[in-house]
Amino acid sequence: MREETELLKQEKDVSEFFTNCDREEREIFTAFTNAIRDSHEKQRAQLEYTKYFGLILSIAGSFLAFTYSTLRKNDLKTFIEKTITDLMATPQESAITLSAPVLQKLQENQKKNEKVMEAIMINHSQLMNAINRQKSAPSVVLEKSKAIPNLNDMPDGEKLLWFSVLSLVGLMILKKFFN
Repeated sequence: MREETELLKQEKDVSEFFTNCDREEREIFTAFTNAIRDSHEKQRAQLEYTKYFGLILSIAGSFLAFTYSTLRKNDLKTFIEKTITDLMATPQESAITLSAPVLQKLQENQKKNEKVMEAIMINHSQLMNAINRQKSAPSVVLEKSKAIPNLNDMPDGEKLLWFSVLSLVGLMILKKFFN
């Protein structure tokens, strides 16, 4: 009888130990799944943050470029109006001599703008070819970096336009490789 009592006592101890181990295992597994869920939620939140941050920066860059070009356009308009009023106030011979430098400057700016547009079109076609071929974008940019004009020779408005275009191209590349 004594042996049976001891056996029942041992059985009770073993079943309590098993129950405690089972309960601890469940608690640990629950904590583990909660940690994984939290990690996935943080990852999704970071992805959303990055996506919207990039979108906001792109919109802000476009807005700044638009604002700057509008201001430059208004400055140019004021300059042209002033020059025209000066030309109207001066005799005809001096008007011709004053208009020659203005015409020359306009032609130089037109040539620069044509070069910039040509470089943008070349880079755009190269980027589209790279995207279609799944070729790495940095190698395409390095191959034809000679098409980009020197930034020191550009007016501020063109520099801002270039930086806006390049930032948008960079966002397109990031979107292509991370989607």
